[in-house]
Amino acid sequence: MSDVCFVDCHCHLFNIADVPLYASIEATASGINTMGALAAALVSSKAGKALYGKREIISFFERTIEENIELLVNQISETIDNHVGGEDGLRILTPLVMDFDLILPAFDKHLQEDDPFVPREGGGLDAQLVDGDGEEFRFMMPGRSVRTQMDRLRSAIADQEKLLSKNSFKVFPFLGYDPRKLLLKEGLKGFKSLWKSVGGVTDSAKRSDPESLANGDVIGVKLYPPIGFNPYGTNSGERQAFLKFYAWLAEKQIPITAHCQRGSYSTDPSSIERRTDPRNWERVLETKYKWKDGEFKGKTTNLACLRLNLAHFAGEKDMDDMIDWTKFDGIDEDTWSWTIVEMLQEYPNVYADIAAFDFAPYNIKGKGLYSGAIKAFHGLLDKDKSGGLGANGSHMICDKMLWGSDVPMIISCDAIRSGLTGDKESHYKFLYGRFRDTVFKCKKYDAQGKRDLVGKITSGNALKFLFP
Repeated sequence: MSDVCFVDCHCHLFNIADVPLYASIEATASGINTMGALAAALVSSKAGKALYGKREIISFFERTIEENIELLVNQISETIDNHVGGEDGLRILTPLVMDFDLILPAFDKHLQEDDPFVPREGGGLDAQLVDGDGEEFRFMMPGRSVRTQMDRLRSAIADQEKLLSKNSFKVFPFLGYDPRKLLLKEGLKGFKSLWKSVGGVTDSAKRSDPESLANGDVIGVKLYPPIGFNPYGTNSGERQAFLKFYAWLAEKQIPITAHCQRGSYSTDPSSIERRTDPRNWERVLETKYKWKDGEFKGKTTNLACLRLNLAHFAGEKDMDDMIDWTKFDGIDEDTWSWTIVEMLQEYPNVYADIAAFDFAPYNIKGKGLYSGAIKAFHGLLDKDKSGGLGANGSHMICDKMLWGSDVPMIISCDAIRSGLTGDKESHYKFLYGRFRDTVFKCKKYDAQGKRDLVGKITSGNALKFLFP
């Protein structure tokens, strides 16, 4: 495999043309936490202050994808020069695309999580979906389908080929997908057709070396349960369709990045935790799928081998809750982060990225006091090193953690600014620098061990996850 010095495995390159703005504003007006920082600013009663505080993220959404590729490439290149030592080697981005095709408006409160989703007569992706009572719930955005998003993104990547090549970058998108589409009459064939049409690479041998891939090749799938689905399914029809989908991805060794954080954009905040809970994925991984048709007919696929990234590691607040110094072993096992730790230890191809983790210290009375989340990050890595997390499996957390920035969602946060106030410069190098400084304060690693740990998180582990 080619030498790779840096991988951001969780970033986005969408702009305002790709985001369901109406649904975000409608949800924001209803008090729902959303991804729409722009929408929040638009409906804020303190619009001037809100707009100023969100100026960078609003500007990101206003720019073309080509301009945002250039911004990210330039900022990461400067970051590598400043913090990684200007190392030679490939730099890889895997921008995650979101599938909003079946997004539910916030006012569809009558739908319950276990309602059966069935296609209207005629089927096809152009058909409305209806609930069990025949009531329509599909909310399509003309011109903003996931297929259209992918086409725009891949076209922008192609337009920036010269810039990417000059700076040793490769950009391999993840296709956003709402698995409820598997309930349409095309089923898994519909996904395979979409995968092929947007540049999905099925050949695992080709995907084993990033140098053999072209910029814009699609190498993974992005799943976002808060838009309205439980990844394990909530009825037998969903479950069989979803498990068959995962089994195909497992056989092809195609990686999945699945959102796994409590505070997120959601179509219905009352059900976000049920949908996003990592224990749903535990049930998936415990499954052996028996093929009844298709190219693997008669075979049994062990989903314990599924390539899965539990994005955000449940978030810094949950990690803070997990490291509980008041308990005998220092661990609160009733947390999502602990569930993820156990899954990382047990399953060979399960990883967790730390995208959007808040590495900014609290600046109290001029003193740089570390937040509880940063202390928890230290605690997790030190306990992992010393064996204090228990022997739930044969894998260490340091070998399963992935770097992700979550640009642009992190852009207006303190962690990516030169200082801890909203008027300070926002730049990738500050986010990465705070992450690196946090790792360097771990107590159980010597100086070389800390450098090696940063290297694992920012490149080595991602290569194992992304490239079979």
